[in-house]
Amino acid sequence: MAKIVMLLPKKYMLDQAEKVIRESGFAVDTIRIIETVDSVDEARRCIEEGANIIVARGVQAQLIKNHTNIPVAEISMTAQEIGLLVLESKKIVKKKTPCIAIVALKNMMNDISCFDKLFDVKLNCYFTDNFYQMEQAVEGAVKDGADIILGGDHVIRSVEKYNIPALFLRSTEDSIRKALQMAQKIGYAIDVEKSSKAQFETVLDTAFNGIIKIDNARKILIINHIVEELLKKPASEVVGKLLEDELAGIDIHAIEAILRGERDNYSTSIKIKAKPLLLLVAPIRYDNEITGAILSCSKIKNAPQSESKTVQDMYLSGYIAQYDFASLKTAEAKLRESIELGKKYALSKNPVLIYGEVGTEMEVFAQCIHNNSARKKFPFITVNCSDMGDTEQYNYLFGTSTGSDGRENTSGVFQTCNFGTVYIDEIEKLNSASQYGLYKTICFQGFMPGHMKREKHYDVRIIAGTHTDLSFLVRKGLFRKDLYYSISALTLNIPPLRKRRGDIEKMVKHYLQQFTDTYSTHLTITDKGMKVMKEYGWEGNLIQLENFCERLFITTYKKNIDQAMVTNLLEELYPEVRILDGKERVVVYKYPEMADIVELLKKHSGSRKAVAEELNISTTTLWRKMKKYGITGNYEM
Repeated sequence: MAKIVMLLPKKYMLDQAEKVIRESGFAVDTIRIIETVDSVDEARRCIEEGANIIVARGVQAQLIKNHTNIPVAEISMTAQEIGLLVLESKKIVKKKTPCIAIVALKNMMNDISCFDKLFDVKLNCYFTDNFYQMEQAVEGAVKDGADIILGGDHVIRSVEKYNIPALFLRSTEDSIRKALQMAQKIGYAIDVEKSSKAQFETVLDTAFNGIIKIDNARKILIINHIVEELLKKPASEVVGKLLEDELAGIDIHAIEAILRGERDNYSTSIKIKAKPLLLLVAPIRYDNEITGAILSCSKIKNAPQSESKTVQDMYLSGYIAQYDFASLKTAEAKLRESIELGKKYALSKNPVLIYGEVGTEMEVFAQCIHNNSARKKFPFITVNCSDMGDTEQYNYLFGTSTGSDGRENTSGVFQTCNFGTVYIDEIEKLNSASQYGLYKTICFQGFMPGHMKREKHYDVRIIAGTHTDLSFLVRKGLFRKDLYYSISALTLNIPPLRKRRGDIEKMVKHYLQQFTDTYSTHLTITDKGMKVMKEYGWEGNLIQLENFCERLFITTYKKNIDQAMVTNLLEELYPEVRILDGKERVVVYKYPEMADIVELLKKHSGSRKAVAEELNISTTTLWRKMKKYGITGNYEM
């Protein structure tokens, strides 16, 4: 049961409290008479002795609330008690309609709004927020013509210098009884919470999953022993920390969406101390309010079972995926969506098809998916067969057939990577025989090459990358339909840099710092220079951007890379060649905005007014942009 302690300012209140306890049977552990200056120290001593609730009055109650975290049941004056004091005041003042002032903390009073009419008095109330405002309130009451002032000890002392009578706000058994009833209710709530917490902790300790409870500010409230083992930290070092500080790489945007009520659940893969896990998140709802969330971590259950390949073997062979999702930092919503989808795909054992332009993070995503999957401790191999002949390509993937002596000649990629992940870059470059072999490998985890009398069995996950619309190749008969449908269910699109302007700026700064370390020279880029970089299309994406930044870095002759330097180098390296007047001419490099304007001018047959309306800008602004990009021609308003 919750332990209740009463701290009272007067001896008479002690007598009243003991009488109420005897009559009503309240369970009170301790009753003490204390001085106001000792309130906080006494309260802290009670807490150390195991108190759960303190019953106190007035200034003492306020000080305890302000300087400790223990619940306080306050003794408030009842209307009946105030009424008795008003009648006593009229006898002292001996006026027909005396002016009575009450100076007290707000927490001490109940409703006395009709007392003027009930008792034929002028009642002025001066309720303060804290102890230090009381002397000023007494001074105000005197100026307002108070005949008598009612208040606590501090008020009584302040009134002495004004030669005005004063009455102590004396409580009765009624107010003490109400305070004890409130303390009893608080105690019941504490007991229920303790019971619920004990039950919850029992569930946590017996659960097979790691459990984390967070509040709506993402602070960790509780973890169970499994999470302690995963983090290799005791709960005392974790509780109170932000979730993202302990679980690196967790998608905070998704967690925030849960806490805002924008989604009902969230499932993904995550790594804790290099262990890939399934993470499930659900909100905690109470009275239609979300007060936090529960996170459950469990092992991914589709892990292959083999002892034939150790982590050491993988390192010796170089078959290691280096990247994980924690390394993909971005503020761009489009890439965050791809990252969240990739984490979900890591939970599956089925193939993933990644679409992206040249130079996007396709292989990085493949490595991240592998490292967040149950196959993390097995090999990861990247292959690209685009420059191989048909036979070489087939043998490279599946190995050679058995020789005349009955022995197998060579192992292919899939046998070498058994139980791991194979990333096939530019999958559209596979020939017909290799496509068929890959289809068999995916569907049946095995394939019978050549005239072998037994099947080879592979337990391999396939991740494929392509820059081409495979559905178009299927319609043209250039890609097997059965293979396409085998790999296209889990599709992931990597947005190009031109759709992630914030990432361009981040990567430019990263590359400049990288080259600063390499060449021991510090350079910066101006805001206008960065603006040009962000507006450019970067069809080669990260490959093009990194090499451009290095060329810019090693050839610049100023400490600050400005707009002109960037523009001149872009025109030099990536000129746009057009047919003008029947001749090829080099024009300025192509801004995405410039391309959009040209397309709209074509769409609206050269009408600047129509283009301006579609872009939601004025015709003057449009004309200024046309001049900036050198868009000439006989375009009408």
